[in-house]
Amino acid sequence: IDALLCYRRALHEVAAGVEARFHVGEIAWQFGNSADAIAAWESAIALTEHHLPSWHALADARAANGDFVAAKQAARRVLELRPAEARAQPLLLMLEAVSGDAVDDAALARAIASNARWPPGLLAAVGTAVLADDRRAQYPKTISNLLAAASRGPVTAATGDALRMVALALLRAG
Repeated sequence: IDALLCYRRALHEVAAGVEARFHVGEIAWQFGNSADAIAAWESAIALTEHHLPSWHALADARAANGDFVAAKQAARRVLELRPAEARAQPLLLMLEAVSGDAVDDAALARAIASNARWPPGLLAAVGTAVLADDRRAQYPKTISNLLAAASRGPVTAATGDALRMVALALLRAG
């Protein structure tokens, strides 16, 4: 809390403090306050639309909150600023799968395996998308990696709904 107060004081003293705004967002996110975190990152971007860390944080936060359209827009912006950004590429691929876009099974499976800490809601949304409309046969590697990722994730009140979504999607798929 002391760090948050210090960063807010810094923002008050230097209103154009992009880095301070970014760090206020990081602290708010760590405290579980996603609304304040997102607002801080958006304010940093409003000051300089080229602030890559804020765009990346927005993409991750929006994906974690289930706002996949906004997450996809932010991930695309990250890749406009840095085309080879290693974490944004798999995130965008997963968000495209959630949107119903045709995505290569091997590429999507690699995207899922690229990060042990994907938001459970994102994993559940990918699972629901690839298991919908009898598309299961098109995504064997993806499904295997989704199950592995779900089994490694923590089971908490926050992740319980996402894990339930994966289980229900698997039941519907047979």
